[in-house]
Amino acid sequence: MNKTRHRSPWPLDLTYRLDMRTIPYVVAVEKNGMKVDPGKLEKLGEDFEREIEEATVELNSLTGRPDGTNYNSSQVVQEIVFGDLGLRPAKTSDKTGRGSADKKFLEAERDKLDPDGDAWKIIQGILDVRSRKAFRGAWIDKGLSQRDSDDTLHSRVRHTRVVSGRWSMAEPFNFMAIPHEGAGHRLREAFVPLRSDWLWWKGDYSALEMRDAGGASGDARLIEVFGRGGDIHTENAARAFQIEEGEVDKWAHRYPMKRTGFGVLYGITPQGLVVHMPREQRSLAFTTWIRDEWFKLHGGVWEYIQEVQGEAEEQAYVQDLWGRLKWLPEMRSVIRGVKAAGLRESFSLRIQGNATGHIKIPMAFLFNFLAKRGLEHGEHYLAMPQVHDELNFSVHPSMIEYFDVLVCQLMTQATTLGTIPLVVESAWGENWSEAEEGGNGANGSTAHETVGRWGLDRGLEGYCDVNWGLLGIRGEGDL
Repeated sequence: MNKTRHRSPWPLDLTYRLDMRTIPYVVAVEKNGMKVDPGKLEKLGEDFEREIEEATVELNSLTGRPDGTNYNSSQVVQEIVFGDLGLRPAKTSDKTGRGSADKKFLEAERDKLDPDGDAWKIIQGILDVRSRKAFRGAWIDKGLSQRDSDDTLHSRVRHTRVVSGRWSMAEPFNFMAIPHEGAGHRLREAFVPLRSDWLWWKGDYSALEMRDAGGASGDARLIEVFGRGGDIHTENAARAFQIEEGEVDKWAHRYPMKRTGFGVLYGITPQGLVVHMPREQRSLAFTTWIRDEWFKLHGGVWEYIQEVQGEAEEQAYVQDLWGRLKWLPEMRSVIRGVKAAGLRESFSLRIQGNATGHIKIPMAFLFNFLAKRGLEHGEHYLAMPQVHDELNFSVHPSMIEYFDVLVCQLMTQATTLGTIPLVVESAWGENWSEAEEGGNGANGSTAHETVGRWGLDRGLEGYCDVNWGLLGIRGEGDL
């Protein structure tokens, strides 16, 4: 493995200039927002109301409570959980002295019970009713009340507030907090392109942080599997569980291995992994085993983590690939737990910061890049808020395939990771949900070519380059 020095060739003024370059994109997405179909949103609200009523009736039959019982009431839930079911509270810090019956406590107690028993059904029913009511209030009711006269929702983008450099969103509507699955998928059906008859296009970086970790660490297995387009989680699961790849089950094998891999990048401990595992695998023994198996397969990443944490401990800060610094005063703490948390955070910040640059550079140059190729913002497409590693646009249908090819090219070739290709999964549809499902677009667009190996020339690890020629400028001096 190539030893790293974690010294970015980008001084802080260039990081600042990159953030400044993204401001036109920030302004555009704040102005454009995301549009909702109020009819679909109202229908979804009616569906949720009916589901809440049905779940409440079933819950009343299990608990023996009368109609009109409010399962959002802490007092009611405490009476059921600690009185009727006889469970023991984990703590008694609330004013009633009966103990907290919050979501975390209920989920933990549920997982100890027999799913066929009434106690499990009661606790699960309380969780379901509460989650549906919370979702309806946070997304459906708020979406209907906060839309403007054009049925558009807007959000204020904080593009410098997060220490990793990633965007965050503030009120009135935080698109990034919409759940990925379940009710979130149903909600996305109500989000439609900004103009009638246009299409929703989305391009999502595939395993961006994992790919960057592979390039930065020189981990042989990540480089080999990603280099040939393999499924790293399936192949790792087959190795760990000692089965053939065709025998890998999505939930029993692949999901635990995938969740462990990404958890490692965020500094998660075996204890922290437990709650993310499928129910039958929620034990410290299992998460310790699967985390150890992951590191056996990826020794290069383990060494890289030790290097980053060692430098963070020495200098009390961490620096990402693009020059951004995050001070870590925890490194000077005499409290072991505080220092350990800072060490875990150091590697997470490094990886998140690296990924941020791969997203921000395409955003910073997108308008000019497309204009030079005949696509004008406002005429042929409109930018919508970025959500995690996903860029969203409303696009005129006559330009959708051309747009797809160009933006995938920009996203996968603006920066490169050496022998590890950047992959963008792109698709389009009549609403956000259809685009999420895929079916159209240049799914799996990759790039292997690079221009201007500034990483090697300037003393970085040598795995990442910026394609200045593609961006239309001579180099970092023109940023």
